[in-house]
Amino acid sequence: MTTIAAIQGKNWVVLGADTQSTHNEYRKVKMSDDKVINNNGILIAGCGSGRGSNLIMHVFKAPKPAPDRTVDQLDKWMTTIFIPELRQTFMDHGYDMKDDGDMAQHDSIFLVAVQGVVYILDDDYSWDRDIRGYITSGSGGDFAQGSLFQASKSNKIFTNLAEAKKAMKIAIEAGMEFDVNSGGEARVYVQEFK
Repeated sequence: MTTIAAIQGKNWVVLGADTQSTHNEYRKVKMSDDKVINNNGILIAGCGSGRGSNLIMHVFKAPKPAPDRTVDQLDKWMTTIFIPELRQTFMDHGYDMKDDGDMAQHDSIFLVAVQGVVYILDDDYSWDRDIRGYITSGSGGDFAQGSLFQASKSNKIFTNLAEAKKAMKIAIEAGMEFDVNSGGEARVYVQEFK
């Protein structure tokens, strides 16, 4: 139960997240760890079950793509290198829920920023990129998405990093204001790739 969001600029990504965890659907926890993890230069924001983020923070070592990859090359790297290595970590630590004949699954959603490109990784290990330039997830994600939709009308959030950071803070705050399972403080993270 979370609010996470990302804005895609030119060679940069702004990620945002709240800092509250919810246990047993009614108990708030002020988290000691951030929901956005810097793992070997790759920013990863997680929502859903905390187990996936625990493994990403304390076990998984994200592979690094070669520098100066095109978006198409990053897409292939995400498909053939990053996700299989992440899944192997999840399987090694009992977090992958595949039964014989079933599709592989876990119980989290991740926003992943790699070399200034943002991906959303679903619970079935599929990924996508949103051509609108922003994406959200978590129980407060719809509120954050509405906020980013409004901010995107000026196009400044895609061309001006300072404007994107301001818009992200407001979007996470919107999630925290209207979603009972989001709270704490709004934190904003930047990944720049030159």
